[in-house]
Amino acid sequence: MHLSGCVSLEELPASVLDLSKLETLNVSGCSSLKWDNLEDYVNGIPELSTRHSDILPNLKFVDLTITLIQIIPSFITHSPVLELDCADCTKLTKFEVIPSMEILDLTYSLIEEVVELEKMKKLKHLNLSQNKHLILISGDFPESGSLEMINLESYTKLSRLLNSIGNLAHLTSLDLSCTALEELPSSIGDLTRLSELLFVGKLLPRTFPYTANAWRGFERRWPLPAREPRGSCSKAARSRLSGGESRRAAGGSR
Repeated sequence: MHLSGCVSLEELPASVLDLSKLETLNVSGCSSLKWDNLEDYVNGIPELSTRHSDILPNLKFVDLTITLIQIIPSFITHSPVLELDCADCTKLTKFEVIPSMEILDLTYSLIEEVVELEKMKKLKHLNLSQNKHLILISGDFPESGSLEMINLESYTKLSRLLNSIGNLAHLTSLDLSCTALEELPSSIGDLTRLSELLFVGKLLPRTFPYTANAWRGFERRWPLPAREPRGSCSKAARSRLSGGESRRAAGGSR
């Protein structure tokens, strides 16, 4: 179902919840859309309120970008969603983990915390960039996690990384640009597939593990970056480790 750009759309009919074969819900740019009627409908029917998994059982792709959503509806969080795009949801304040997710974009939201990371075992792309209000990322990255890309650009309150980041054996891209990060956990040396580490607009952390096994391949093909004067995000040269052609961690998760 593609309703992108319907700025006058205020609500979806409750019959949407009966679309058992619905796989895609795209309401991006529907800036007037409210979800209260659907939540009230679900909560008003005991059979539905206790069996969320029976609602939209095949929903895989949800695009809520540029909407005024504040809380992701329960009938979405209990669906087997693979991709959830909430970029530019500037009113979004709360996020509930969806274990089935592979791609999550929370760029430019009001989210203050992301918890229970260990439950997102299938997650491949995580974009939390431009989140000025994000205070806490808690839990542990899952053992043998599937994450391939993490973008924390301009997560200005980030002062440390979870040591469990070393669990992410498949991680290839990590963007830490314009963060408050001053040190890296020793476990980052376990990220043997990491091919891109971005520090736009800041010095490399003082505890950067120059001798970690993970960087040996980079040293042969690309010199380790020198420390550069601190500058603004928009003007500073890119400090990076790259094992191949220049690549930029995408601003979006797609």
